[in-house]
Amino acid sequence: MKQRTLASPVEFTDLGLHTGKPVTLKACPAEPNHGLVFVKKHKDDYRLKVSVDHVHGISRGTNLSDGNESIYTFEHLMAAIGALHLTNLTLEIDSDEPPILDGSGIEFYQNFVDAGIVEQDVELPQYRVVKTCEVEDNDAVLIAYPSNEFSISYTLDYSGTMIGVRHLKVNFQDIDPAEKLLRARTFCLLEEVEHQHRAGQALGGSLRNAVVVDGQKCLNEEGLRFPNEFAWHKIMDFYGDMNVFGFPILGKFVGIKSGHRTNIRLLKKMIEEECLVREVGLEDGESLDLNDIKRIIPHRYPFLLVDRIVRMEVGKGAVGIKSVTGNEEFFNGHFPDRPLMPGVLIVEALAQVAGVCLLSMMGNYGKTPFFTGLDSVRFRKPVYPGDQLELEISVLKLRGGTGKVDGVARVNGQVHVEGKLSFMIK
Repeated sequence: MKQRTLASPVEFTDLGLHTGKPVTLKACPAEPNHGLVFVKKHKDDYRLKVSVDHVHGISRGTNLSDGNESIYTFEHLMAAIGALHLTNLTLEIDSDEPPILDGSGIEFYQNFVDAGIVEQDVELPQYRVVKTCEVEDNDAVLIAYPSNEFSISYTLDYSGTMIGVRHLKVNFQDIDPAEKLLRARTFCLLEEVEHQHRAGQALGGSLRNAVVVDGQKCLNEEGLRFPNEFAWHKIMDFYGDMNVFGFPILGKFVGIKSGHRTNIRLLKKMIEEECLVREVGLEDGESLDLNDIKRIIPHRYPFLLVDRIVRMEVGKGAVGIKSVTGNEEFFNGHFPDRPLMPGVLIVEALAQVAGVCLLSMMGNYGKTPFFTGLDSVRFRKPVYPGDQLELEISVLKLRGGTGKVDGVARVNGQVHVEGKLSFMIK
């Protein structure tokens, strides 16, 4: 996938859900790698970037805060942004929360589509759940499982009301988000509205932008937009919350009475416990070429010593190739009359393969690896111009930002260099 932005600005004006005051949000195109950034026009253009570190899930919404400034209840906007895979936007706003519009994400989505989408020539990495992760909050549960798809199986329980117990399974890759997902409106019980009003909240809420249920009765004259709109809205909330991560996620999720608090807690826990790894898509016969490698590790000419990655299990091991030619810079001085590849550079090449393997892990993307030690290194045979090095590493230990790998460099199946490499990632 590629990063994306809007072709032209688009503006939304309505009330804020909690303040009840008019708010204008202007979504503007942004350059690659800019990310999603709110600019608070009423606070001297204060910039607040959407990131997992700044996100907090509460009982009735998802908030963004860096400790100084905040944006409240922005999950519907994030669902629409995620549905179009928009990755780079400047979001100019003159209040502390986006406009509520009709209580769903469809107006954001439709106006974004009308403004036009621009695909940018920068890769957008995808991440995969690689081990089960679970969070609980009283009687709410949300679990992530490894999968080749992005899906959720959700159970909603409002027993004793017309909402009742509802179940819905959605594979996000198989649906048109504009059909139901983004059209599902926020909902609440009448007694919840009365409680929020007494607390000075939901002052902009009305039957125009929410479905309100009183016991076994829906107070909205038009009723529901479609069957199971309640469960669809909870899944839209989940979808918007997952999109604050900034990258597509492959995983199967199971939620029981879960909401914003559990959504954000699970997302943060998956990152902290390294349940997510960067998906590199290496199938049989495929490889990472030089450009792919340069997107992952910071090394450049003349010190990039890996030409291709031919096999990799992220965080566990990899095999790279270095074709040694007579034009290598180091042969000018090592040695003019008898060119040999320096042994330390072969070790460095092994370290770079390890770097590709480990910097592809969630939490390490964009960081830099540093040597901290070498153990049991042996130089068995020299490497000459024309040789092709097969560089294999296996991860022995990985804890926090430090670890150790076993490395073996071969030519035609014979071991030329081997040893253990220790490192830290910062």
